[in-house]
Amino acid sequence: MTTLLILLSLALPQGRDLFGVSIALADDVNGDGVRELWVGDLSDDGYGEQGALGRVWLICPRSRRALLRIPAPERAERFGWTLTTLDDVDGDGRDELAVSAQWVAPPSQAERPSREHCPPTGAGCVYLFSGVSGTLLRSWSGPADGHRAWWHSYGAGPALASVGDWNGDGKGDLAIGWSRATDREPAQGCVRVVSGGEGALLHESWGADAYDHFGSALTMIGRSSSLEAGRLAVSAWPTCPPRTKHDRVKHGERPGYVRAINSSGELLFEARSPDDCQQFGFSLASIPGEGEEAGILAVGQCFNCSHEPAIHLLDAATGKRVRGIGRPRMREWDHVCANGYPDPETALVEPSFGACMLPLDASSADGFTRLLVTAPSALDDHHPAALMSTATGAVLDRVLLHTRPGKEPERVHWASYVGIVAAPAGDQDQDGVADFAIGGGSVRCSAEDCTGVVVICSGRDATPIRWLTRYDLEPD
Repeated sequence: MTTLLILLSLALPQGRDLFGVSIALADDVNGDGVRELWVGDLSDDGYGEQGALGRVWLICPRSRRALLRIPAPERAERFGWTLTTLDDVDGDGRDELAVSAQWVAPPSQAERPSREHCPPTGAGCVYLFSGVSGTLLRSWSGPADGHRAWWHSYGAGPALASVGDWNGDGKGDLAIGWSRATDREPAQGCVRVVSGGEGALLHESWGADAYDHFGSALTMIGRSSSLEAGRLAVSAWPTCPPRTKHDRVKHGERPGYVRAINSSGELLFEARSPDDCQQFGFSLASIPGEGEEAGILAVGQCFNCSHEPAIHLLDAATGKRVRGIGRPRMREWDHVCANGYPDPETALVEPSFGACMLPLDASSADGFTRLLVTAPSALDDHHPAALMSTATGAVLDRVLLHTRPGKEPERVHWASYVGIVAAPAGDQDQDGVADFAIGGGSVRCSAEDCTGVVVICSGRDATPIRWLTRYDLEPD
């Protein structure tokens, strides 16, 4: 009963703390030798017709100081669900920040749809801000967006990805996945690459059919330097048309697919789920190759227990499957929680395994790149993420959330949906290995009930280094 009450509280307007639903690595703004983090905060102090207004923080993790706060622009709501940094656009030598608002309220109150209409109708928007001052530089409009799964915090859209310099003007450009775009067919979806310098449309690609939701996830592949234009991987997560339940069964689910395009707009390959899984492409991650090698494209297909493996590793040049990573057994993933299962030796980790993936710089002992894989859980999963071997699929190190760094050992934090997002965090502990951050949802413990969190972890062994909540922030 307790679990039900807490899950309902996350779905209602009152009391949600959604600090940490999006994270991006920023430059070292204050000159302390450690890079800062951009953090999206959809908490409910400031609630509009369609949801939390939202804001984005620029945070110094070392001092827990808020260096900058970017509030939701006028009429923007659900601001901050997705964000990414772009290479310098305004010439100040710092990366800029792109942030989405899932819905923009119309000027007239009479035009507002009901809050219960989800996803909302109307328009959404992506804004580009200066990474130094937070000044709004430009924006791009598209259809209103929501989430790919019924959980409130999974698969937020529109998807965003920095694509380097696609038009050769020396400035960073941006890919936007408008997965609910209906210009041609209902919810066909499209990805648009826009110029960060001028705002112009550089390229547009559409899904294959109606209700494909093309553009649900994006990632760059094969990019070796900051302003080098790489290739873009785009996923489609098809849904059934809005028919009756009988028709849904009759027509069945359609498998997801992933396309790769280059800066000329050419289609390089299309990969479809080998087991006809609809969720194929729910998450994407690019694992760079060595030298001239194209690398690996990791494709997650979480939230479907009947399909294994949960992660497909594809050749980033051809799209052909190299190998897969299945869901680990609970005993391997989290031996503490495994004891609560009827058969802990055979039970598998949460079906959310693969919700978010992030390749890490340092290789494992077998010489292959380590892959951070998250498995967000409602309440009682103390291991929301682990470092996996891309060669064997073995669990190498686990993220343990039992205690906060610097707190007494008996203090236990209950994680809720931590792991819906993961991002590089720079070398926060300055041990020569790049660290990472995971966040989202809330953290539940005795003194900080349902508090959104960002957990910064060691890239060496996944040990938590620092916790950030919005209540920890000190004004600069």
